Amino acid sequence: MNTKKFKINLCKYYNYKIGDKFIFGLIIILIMLVTFKVFGIDRDYENYVEIYDNLEGYPFLEFIPSILVKIGNYLNLSVVFFYLILASISIIGKFYIAKKILNKISLFLFIYLVYYFWIGEYTQIRYSTAIPFVILGLYFLGESLVLTLAFIFIGSLFHYSSLLMLFPIFLYKYGCGRTLIISLSIFLISFIFFQVSNIEIEDSTILNSVFEYINNKSGHIEYLNIINTFYLTHVLIVFAYIFLVNNSAKKVPLAIVSEYSAILGISSYMVAILMGFPVVAQRVLDFYTMPLLFAIPFVISFTRKKLLLICTFLVLYIYLFIYINFIFGIIPA
Repeated sequence: MNTKKFKINLCKYYNYKIGDKFIFGLIIILIMLVTFKVFGIDRDYENYVEIYDNLEGYPFLEFIPSILVKIGNYLNLSVVFFYLILASISIIGKFYIAKKILNKISLFLFIYLVYYFWIGEYTQIRYSTAIPFVILGLYFLGESLVLTLAFIFIGSLFHYSSLLMLFPIFLYKYGCGRTLIISLSIFLISFIFFQVSNIEIEDSTILNSVFEYINNKSGHIEYLNIINTFYLTHVLIVFAYIFLVNNSAKKVPLAIVSEYSAILGISSYMVAILMGFPVVAQRVLDFYTMPLLFAIPFVISFTRKKLLLICTFLVLYIYLFIYINFIFGIIPA
């Protein structure tokens, strides 16, 4: 294979300018896919239908989703109205930000379509709608902390998880991000050792006992455990991103806070799994790694090692797409 030709072709696609008409058409298609659940109905959709039809549980929704439920019921509209509004805000918001802050959106588009669209808009609509506001908050962090907090607050009106971003923002503002990495590493090793030390080892090796314990704690023995390839792929993505940031010529708040956030994501996942909360583990991992959707394409523009990093991220996110489709089955059939 001609390596030089491959490199030129890859860079050509990376630098390809995607037209506004194509983006507009794609946005409409994606909104329709989410609104009408073209690829099937997920668990969250069934819960929303129950809340929407019976008006039970909607007070526990965040402010804006609960308002949409009441408006839809008042106007005698189906749950399609609820999804249409949230999907429009979420998808249009993400593409608007991408066009504003990224020099090239081809890598953003790829990562979004193969992974974040499915775990966000299609299966977790409220939290996904909060993400554009969180990203805007991180983007303006270098200019105004007040503006950042305002965007985080707006995001929390869609989903309370937005408030989780206050922790990495705090770490950035007070310059203790590296301390976070060391502290988390020590804490996690100690925590895992403490949990494992309480296991009665009978006729298996220590390693097998650890794996068995983790599997039993996960709640999803076949898939959702600490050593599955889905989680390990996320770990590789985070390490690749740390390498990317450290080799970047431009270190901005969005890039650095996204690094801290991603580290928190993979760490929190591990703790939540060991404590027996697999759903919480997955949701926290999804939220804390979502900023990478914007941070990776943004930072990669300021590094010299584009080819290696682009290939790395392409392979890792393609595997995540395969995993959520054909192994774990997060996307409805």
